[in-house]
Amino acid sequence: MSTKFSRFGVLVAVFMVLSLGIRADEPAAGRQVEQKLDLPDGRSVSYLLYLPAEYRANEGKWPVMLFLHGRGESYGPLSLVKKWGPPQMLDRGEALPYIVVSPQCPGEESWAQEKQQAVSKNRSDRGK
Repeated sequence: MSTKFSRFGVLVAVFMVLSLGIRADEPAAGRQVEQKLDLPDGRSVSYLLYLPAEYRANEGKWPVMLFLHGRGESYGPLSLVKKWGPPQMLDRGEALPYIVVSPQCPGEESWAQEKQQAVSKNRSDRGK
């Protein structure tokens, strides 16, 4: 009986840790978090989102930097985007005074294709 209880306790502990991890990805001021944009055609685009430490929703306007990575970061986990530029700076703990959006281009596509241009335009139009 105690073995079953111990296993149950371990499962509950694992569930709690996993639950904390899910909440940790919510956008928050001063943090870079992984997000996903679901598109109308059924595809999705993963991206990193950073909100400045002073950011407060619905309070003023903030400059936005759209960081487009190179070809090598298209294949693999989203964390590859943190290899260079602003995402790397943020990952090291540096603070930036603007919102940073760093999408990951799907491996079979490129930023120059119309499909990716439409995704970028769709995202920027939502902020107007």
